[in-house]
Amino acid sequence: MDFLPSPEADLLDVVKEEARRKFVRKRWRMAFRKVLFNLRMSANRMSRALLKDALRRVSLARQTGFLDLRYWTPCTHLPPSSKMRIREVPNETFDLRSVKTIWLQENQIRRIPPGIGNLTSLTQLRVFKNQLGFLPPEIGQCSLLQLLWLDHNAIAVLPREIGALTNLTTLSIVSNPLTRFPLECGALKNLRKFDFDQSRVLYPPPEVSRRGVKVVVDFLKRILASRESNKLSLAYAPPPLLNRRQIVGSQSPSA
Repeated sequence: MDFLPSPEADLLDVVKEEARRKFVRKRWRMAFRKVLFNLRMSANRMSRALLKDALRRVSLARQTGFLDLRYWTPCTHLPPSSKMRIREVPNETFDLRSVKTIWLQENQIRRIPPGIGNLTSLTQLRVFKNQLGFLPPEIGQCSLLQLLWLDHNAIAVLPREIGALTNLTTLSIVSNPLTRFPLECGALKNLRKFDFDQSRVLYPPPEVSRRGVKVVVDFLKRILASRESNKLSLAYAPPPLLNRRQIVGSQSPSA
């Protein structure tokens, strides 16, 4: 089953309290087992309900162009820690070629399948607060994408294909173990908002990254262009000028 509730361990306190409240102490063990059994059955029903609801939302997105698969709480008597989250993006999602907006935030998604490249009409993608370790190269096929939120994940590298997202205006990747940006980010000519952890990112160098999104993109663009022309101009670099070691070292491929 692709859709699961929170781990059983998170529900033990609820089970214990329920057993104590409804049954006398001498029957506590029997009560505990009964409540736990009922809770497991309830969890299975909720899992099926979550799957059914997710597919319903996917079907609705065919008409509206908007897919909302954020976490939800179908069973109000469970504590907040028991909110149910999806672990995988439903395969049916990648048949929605006309969908423009997808919200997947605050789930337990570990990967986005290559099928994301089929969504050529996509303009907004929210995947923050998940467990993503990477983005598939096929993300570059979403050429109309304008807003991309990747905060609070486990992304260590960005694919070079991200440079194909020339319509991107917002890229947010705060709270990820990312230390370098690919030079292809220099092709993001329409980027206006670029949020990342400046204290963690080593390249571009701090002398560049702290000057704002335009300087960062221009710096990457010039380094990328220098590969073909063998000429490099960093006239905008603030004093002290970037030393040769920083520049040459930064030209190593980073994906």
